[in-house]
Amino acid sequence: VAIFHPQGSMLNWKSTPKIAVTKFEREIGKRVNHAGNYDMHGKTFAENLLKDGIVMSDDECEGLLEVRRRADPEILAWHRDVRMRAMRERMIATPWGLVWDLTNERLGDDLYRSLYAMEPQNTPPEIINTWGLLPLDEAIQDERFPGAAIQLQTHDALAVSAPPTCAWEVTKFLVTSLEKPIVA
Repeated sequence: VAIFHPQGSMLNWKSTPKIAVTKFEREIGKRVNHAGNYDMHGKTFAENLLKDGIVMSDDECEGLLEVRRRADPEILAWHRDVRMRAMRERMIATPWGLVWDLTNERLGDDLYRSLYAMEPQNTPPEIINTWGLLPLDEAIQDERFPGAAIQLQTHDALAVSAPPTCAWEVTKFLVTSLEKPIVA
């Protein structure tokens, strides 16, 4: 997680935990990080901010995104890798086997931006469902955790209720089940 300071420098919260950042700066920093991950540019970023009542010029937004790109050049390398795979293989696959066949797709910036999002947007729900929801549901059905119930599954979260008698065991079960390396 990185935070953008108004003067345009990027600060890593892990290495500078005592820096004072306003709620607004934190929100902009989060949005800049997200926009940079998916190759958004200043004009589109400014338009998205405006929808939420935040007024920044295209140039200001592009400047923030440029600071983000300089701070994390690995993102650009990842973008290049995704584009090369799309061109060479005419498909993109997630570690879970979800394949996007590009045989009849016109390659271009809009498609590439969609491809940049494919793996990071599809992997968390697969992890939550495959290693969290399904094993926990099976354990609950087997009455391993009496009174526990899955309340909600979202894109990257699983909400579970459990009585105090088994809450810690449910937590340990989920941590053990979810903390696995992804082997593609």
